[in-house]
Amino acid sequence: MIKSEYIKDDKYKDSKKLAHGCKEPDDAYLFQDKKKLFIVEKKYQGGPGSVAEKLQTAVFKKQFYEKIYPTFNIYYIYILSNYFKTRVPRELEFLEENNIPYYFPDDNNKVTNVRNFIINELNNSL
Repeated sequence: MIKSEYIKDDKYKDSKKLAHGCKEPDDAYLFQDKKKLFIVEKKYQGGPGSVAEKLQTAVFKKQFYEKIYPTFNIYYIYILSNYFKTRVPRELEFLEENNIPYYFPDDNNKVTNVRNFIINELNNSL
């Protein structure tokens, strides 16, 4: 497992045009042996603003990573502040429709939930 080191990966470095917002995700886990890349983004919003709009870019960003790593399964995951729970229902619905998992701080233990998601996906066959 390589955490956030994929940026140094030749496939990534040699990508001629990096999509805005894909240059340095909060966390990245590359499992070359399993051909899986997990991108974890953390978004905080406490009041009105434009952070919620960033959730709408998940599909674009996932597709960007799929172009760089065409033989890999790409997983894009959000950890969101509780503000998103009640304030952006359509964006959360969009994430669900596009199989983008998301977690909140009060979801028991968000770190454990994300870790469990990654472990479960790694244990699934290609």
